This record gives sequence, C-alpha cells and structure tokens, in this order.
Amino acid sequence: MRSEGADGEADGSGFAALLRSQGLGLACGQATVLLLAIGSFVMAHVEGAPAPALDDLTAFFRAPSIHYAWLYLLVPVLGLYALNTVLCTWHHVVRRWRAGQRALPVYAGAVMHVAFLLALVAHAVGGLWSEEREPVMLGARFVGLGDGREARVVGLDEEQHPDGSPRQIHARLEVREGGSTRVEEVSWNGPLSRGFGADLLLLAQAGRTPAARLSVGDQACTAEAGGACLLSGVRIAVDDVLAEGPWEKTPVVSLRARDRAGTVTDFYLPVGGVRDLAGGTLRFERLEGNPAVLLRHRHAPGNPWALASAMVLLVGIAMLGRRWI
Repeated sequence: MRSEGADGEADGSGFAALLRSQGLGLACGQATVLLLAIGSFVMAHVEGAPAPALDDLTAFFRAPSIHYAWLYLLVPVLGLYALNTVLCTWHHVVRRWRAGQRALPVYAGAVMHVAFLLALVAHAVGGLWSEEREPVMLGARFVGLGDGREARVVGLDEEQHPDGSPRQIHARLEVREGGSTRVEEVSWNGPLSRGFGADLLLLAQAGRTPAARLSVGDQACTAEAGGACLLSGVRIAVDDVLAEGPWEKTPVVSLRARDRAGTVTDFYLPVGGVRDLAGGTLRFERLEGNPAVLLRHRHAPGNPWALASAMVLLVGIAMLGRRWI
C-alpha cells in the first residue's frame, strides 16, 4: 500500500503510513462536518430531541440518548483526526529538516496544524470542565467576587432603542484587589474577565435598588438596605428601605441609630421626616436609586486554549510571509 504524506509526496507504506496520510485527514474532516450538520438538524427539528449546549459536553453523557448518536460518533472521529494531524505534522517536519530545508515558510503549515490541535483541546477542555458558578449581585457596597477580588457599582449607563427597550447597558465597576483599585466596564458583550478568559463575569441584569438620602446639618449620605452612615458622630444603619410605606404609600426607611454613648434607637422615617438625635436633627430627604447589576459567573477553562490556538495560527500565517496574500 502506498499513501500520500503530509507534503503530498508518495512515502511509506503500511498502517503507520495510513494513519498519517493526507487522505485520512480529509476523510476525518468531511466526517466531522457531516456529523455536526446531522447534529444541528436533529437538535433543531427532531421532536423530543433535547438540545444541551455544546459548551457542556457532559450533558450529552449524563442521560444517553439515541438522538446524540452523532456526537458519540464525533468523539472517535475527532480523536482519529487529531492523531492523524500529529503524525502527519511530525512526519512533514522531520522530512523537511533532514532534507536541509530551513526556510520559515516551509514549516508554516506545521505551525497551523499545531493551532488546529490546540483548538481541539480548547473544545474538549471547555466542553468537559466549563461550569456555571454562583451569580454575584453588586450594588453600592463592595462585594466579594469569589476569587479574592471585591467590586461595587459606581455607574450605570443605558442605551435605548426608539421604542424605549434597552439596546446596551454599560456598568462601571470599581474592582479592589490586593490593596489597589481600578475601574472596569461590563456590558452585555463585554464581561469582566480573568485568567485569559478562564473566568468570566457576564452581565445578566441591571437596575437600581432603593436607597435613602439622609442628612444631619450639612453632612449627608446615601445608603441602601444593609448599609450605614456616620453623621455628626452618630452611626445610622439602614435596616430596610420601603418604596411604599404604610403612610399613604409614602417611601419609608427603617433606621437604627447608635450614638457615642452606645445608646441604640430603632425608628422609622417617612420621606421628608425628621428625628432629633444626639448629634443633631436627622432628615430623610428623598428616595434615590443606587445602580445594581447581577453578574453570571462562568468558568470556561477552554478559553485560554482557544486564545493560544489563535495566536499560534497568527504565527503560522506570519511565517508564510507574502505567500498568504
């Protein structure tokens, strides 16, 4: 038996030559496209066929189904495709090197093969180990992101369509890590990323939470439920903010004041109401809305591999020089 090597020349014989043959690679590529096309049709048009997301391959194996036969066949096909690529690439590089060829364009194809292999690894790693983690709600106070960082919302801008529906949302976050802070922006298409995309905080929802504007004399602060202010030496904790209180649906705030002597006083104030405290007269000036966002936490370990694949592919293209133009 004679087969074609990676460089298109007749070389070798037997089973090893078949595994590294260009024909086997073409067959695997065509089989991959065919199986993916079948899978797309089955999940979209066959009644009763569940459609798990392809970024979580484990879902296809937790509850095996005949509808997933295309995927079960795709696994060994891609495995054979990867093996063919490795052997084909190695054979190509060794032959060229032994022939004394040292020009970079000669090895550009091999570098692109490496990029293809990295892309397969990215799909496998992402499909097997990606997961949704606990979402994070951010408001005016610093909240832990679960990875050693803390963040809070410092601004929220919304772009609207002519009919008033949201077009895009931009949330500005103050991120604190290791004693330093920086401002990051999160939008529907711009997540807060870490580890070359291995961990993503994606904007899921945005809105505003009610907050009370409080003042004592010329000192003022804004706090939402669970927050606190220090005004004229009195610590005022906000237990709850009710947009509609018991007094003719007037906004009401539930407060707990602790003065310098340690005396604690619990009371309610309607908007515009006042209360005499040890440090002066406390006024509930108005109800405000603090920006808040809900972030999905997506662990996607395949993303760094995909980035590496793209970078290696660019190197391969650059090695071609003017030949790729």
